[in-house]
Parts: sequence; structure tokens; C-alpha cells
Amino acid sequence: MRKVWKLGPARLCCGYIHDIEYARRRNRPGNPGNPYVERPLHLELLRPAPEQGEKLPILLMVPGGGFREPKVKFRLPWLSPLAERGVLVVFVEYRGMEAAPLAGMVEDIRDAVRYLHNHGAVYGGDPDKIVLMGASAGGYLALQAAYSLPQVKGVIDLYGVVDFPTMAPGPDKETELRASVPARLTGETELSAILKKMEENSVLHAVEAGGQLPPTLIAHGTADTIVSPEQSEMLYRALCKGGYQADLHLIKDARHADLHFFQKEMIDLYEEFLRTVTQS
Repeated sequence: MRKVWKLGPARLCCGYIHDIEYARRRNRPGNPGNPYVERPLHLELLRPAPEQGEKLPILLMVPGGGFREPKVKFRLPWLSPLAERGVLVVFVEYRGMEAAPLAGMVEDIRDAVRYLHNHGAVYGGDPDKIVLMGASAGGYLALQAAYSLPQVKGVIDLYGVVDFPTMAPGPDKETELRASVPARLTGETELSAILKKMEENSVLHAVEAGGQLPPTLIAHGTADTIVSPEQSEMLYRALCKGGYQADLHLIKDARHADLHFFQKEMIDLYEEFLRTVTQS
């Protein structure tokens, strides 16, 4: 068979720019790696071909991983449909608990936001239209960063941890409590100090403290056995009580970090939220 094709203009669905250094950090002494040598932290970027002069809204995605070093690159396809639709999608690398305290992880995300606010235009992004998104532990980090930075116009929380005390065993099970991730993240050794710091580290503590919080979209699976959907219910209730804009979407039968959250219906939801909160 012989056939002659006439095709339209060549166009890629999106481009990929990798390993953009946004900060340098030292490892925490006593943790893996040389604490005296700075390590770079990177952004991975998916971008459409912007129209002439167009500035794209920026979505900064904070991947999860149990507060350990996140595996960033294999997650890139999850949000590529948003890049195809005209969103500058950025995935952020941050230090895990192996190399940094919890506050250091949050500061990494804040620095990534600051970098995009200062340099996002270089990649076709609009520095005044930044939205954060995070999944699981990344949901926690995205919320904490979004609730403390005026540059963030909105935040999308996917099955994130928001209240550490209810994620850990009670003080009557001290051995199990001390071994839990929420307790280890405090960096404390005394039981009373651990309990107090877990409370202070919780997202709910930041919400109850008040201030100007951006709109929040929350999504959680009803079949999640890793992070209970009650975590998202608690966040939604706290935001509503404080008079903040919040929407909670429960996905029936969805488990923790499964692909339900990246199906077309959910991508549509994320895009609608992003476009709404970044309207000039």
C-alpha cells in the first residue's frame, strides 16, 4: 500500500526540562551523606508550548513518600495532562527525614515557591499564579508551605496528613508511639515534648492560628487504610469553622495514592480549581 499523508503543524504534547537547581542544602549531622557538603535540590518541569506572550499558571507538585526522600521522576506522567492543557507543571525534590528535620522539609518547599516566583517567567510561567499540590506526606508539606506564603493562590491536598496526634499511637503505648513517624519527626526524646511538638507540627494547628489562608481543595479515598479519610474531614471542618474557602471531594473505593486521583475527572477538577483561584 502506498499512501501520502498531509499532517497539521508538528506539536509535542508538552516539553520536559529536568534538574533545575533551586536551592542547596547541607544534610543534617548524624544522617546519611556528608553533612559538610552541600547538595543541590532540583525541580522537574513539564510545559506546553505557550502562545506568544502568554504566561502560564504554575502548579508546584510536592510528591509523597512517608516523609522520606521522594522519588520524583517516575511521577511526572501523572500530571502531564495538565501541562497539555496549558499549565506549567513543576515537581519538587526535597530532603527527607533522613537528611533534614520537618521544618527543613517545609522550608525546602517554601524555597521552591520563592524560586518560581522569582524565575518562573523564564519558563513561560506567571509568577503571580502559583498553586501548590501535594500527595500524602507531600500534602502535609504543601499545606504548611501554602498557609505561610503570600505568593500561593491556592493549594490542592491529596490524602495528606494534617493531624499528627491522631496518626500516632496514644501515650499509653509509649514504645509504639516513640517508633512512629509522627514522633520521630519531632526530634524530641521526652514523651511530654514529643506530644507537644506533634500537636504544634500539625496542619490543624496552623489553621487554628488564623491568618490569610488561600483556598483549599481536598481529595481523599474512602478506602484509604494508610491515611484515614478522617484526616481530610478534620481539615475541611477546621477550614470551614475558620471561614476559609475549602472543598472536600471523597473518592469512593479509592485507596491511598492510587490512580483514581489522576483520572480525567480529577484532572478536570484540579484544572478548574487552578483556573478559578488564579484569575486576575
